[in-house]
Amino acid sequence: MIEVIKAERRHCGIIGTYMRPGDLKECIDMGFESGTAAARHAFDNHTENYTALDECGWPIAMWGCRPEAGIVSDKAYLWCMTTRQVELHKKDILKLSRDFVHRMQNKYRLLESSVAPEYEASVRWLHWLGFQIAGTEMYKGHAYYRVVRERGL
Repeated sequence: MIEVIKAERRHCGIIGTYMRPGDLKECIDMGFESGTAAARHAFDNHTENYTALDECGWPIAMWGCRPEAGIVSDKAYLWCMTTRQVELHKKDILKLSRDFVHRMQNKYRLLESSVAPEYEASVRWLHWLGFQIAGTEMYKGHAYYRVVRERGL
């Protein structure tokens, strides 16, 4: 059984150390020296951060949301980092991620994220969550899909 709690900064080291290869590649592409550095950056710079714990209390995934800057914003950026252990809990993680996206969609009209085109599992997961590819952006010389999910569409 998976439990979701408010993320704690100490979870970043575990997520970063045992990160899935596709997630780690994205972190390195974005200019972070390690998965742990990327997880800490995401934790420190986003407002709603959560950790999924496995049945032993071990962090297996972290995700969060960063509203767009401004007094009135209806747009937010979502992120997620996972460890190899999510493979043992796919159905739970899919349901939990869908619940999180729906909760955030109730708060923000437009959700966005980015994903490496070659990270096919994440591209499929984001599509399943209702995100659509809205273009390609470059991050430090690497092409990434910009994906969006808009309320009411």
